[in-house]
Amino acid sequence: MKKLNVLLFVIALINYSCTNKITAPLDKNLVIDSGLSGIVTDESGNLLDNVTIFCLFNSNNFSSEFVNSLQNISGADSFGYSLYQNLPNPIYDNCYLRFSLANQTYIELSIMEQNSQSIKYFSHGIKPYGLHQYFLNNFVDSLELENGSYVFSLSAYLNGVLVFEDSKKLFVLSDKGKPASTTNTEGKYLIDYKKACIGDTVFAVKGLTDEVIPYVITENINFLFKKPGFIPKIINSTLIPGVLSTLDVVLIKEGI
Repeated sequence: MKKLNVLLFVIALINYSCTNKITAPLDKNLVIDSGLSGIVTDESGNLLDNVTIFCLFNSNNFSSEFVNSLQNISGADSFGYSLYQNLPNPIYDNCYLRFSLANQTYIELSIMEQNSQSIKYFSHGIKPYGLHQYFLNNFVDSLELENGSYVFSLSAYLNGVLVFEDSKKLFVLSDKGKPASTTNTEGKYLIDYKKACIGDTVFAVKGLTDEVIPYVITENINFLFKKPGFIPKIINSTLIPGVLSTLDVVLIKEGI
């Protein structure tokens, strides 16, 4: 069973620091009035470019188990039209999407990024009666998904008529997809407040069961800073609407 790697960093590396003051954005054409910015350096004060920053939300609260086998829907001798929560949730990289059909049906299954409304995954076709489980291998990595909230939806059509439609919220929490920000040649980074998904709810699936537990993302957010050759670092910061906070970070070289 694969553990969510980023949570291991939380235990060993997390520390808390945040000062609130206004700072200029990286791009003069980019206007962000809420979020987090700063400079990343090494211990000698050298500016570090290409440091990737991932928003981990309140990741220590979520289930870290990866499901690597097909799941049974308990107590189901016959199937109706249903859409089940994805396993696991949140997603580190791989996942299962599960649904059942009462008849042979034409279906459309899609995953949409909640903020941009852009479609990240789409599958369609005629499917037989019963339980269906789609395994999406290297889902986050291959599609370069950014951490945050997505919506996956199922539409089922019988003889051209829509007979079932439902959607679930899917959440990505990983260091394998697209980072929330990357430092430029001056070591600067900028993260939009909206990418922290504060106030959103993660419907976390516990282990190998279908038990779903909701977790609300608070304003206390964990950020992971990574660069090859340096020890990854997780720092917690409190984000405030309307405030562009500054958080400067020092990374330590591996082997020191």
